Amino acid sequence: MFAFRPCTCTPLRPLLSRSIHAPASLPSSGSRVPKPRAPFDTPASILSASKRGLEQYSDKFEGSFSSLFSKTSHELRDTVGMNIKESKYLLRILEKYRQGFNPDVVAVKEKPKKTIRGWGPRVQNGKRIR
Repeated sequence: MFAFRPCTCTPLRPLLSRSIHAPASLPSSGSRVPKPRAPFDTPASILSASKRGLEQYSDKFEGSFSSLFSKTSHELRDTVGMNIKESKYLLRILEKYRQGFNPDVVAVKEKPKKTIRGWGPRVQNGKRIR
């Protein structure tokens, strides 16, 4: 009675959508390595400008910019031995360096631990009120 015919129509927007499983195109790792700028021309100088003691890892980067800027967060944790906070902070410093900022200006010291814990009417501006 009814013959089955496959649909020959095309989707409305096949070129405007991207598959979820398709990776986004990333630039090659060579273009992500910036040229050294004085006084930050070695990985040790960038790590020492971080203000959080990352210069202890300077021997793990073989003294080249490409080894420092090509590391991913997983490589920083596994091969270099950084913890999560240190690797995130270093990646932030490196991205700001790529954008042309000075690592001394971008680097922020770690916040000290609170002296008074709690909140509410008894603690105001870090001072305990009676």
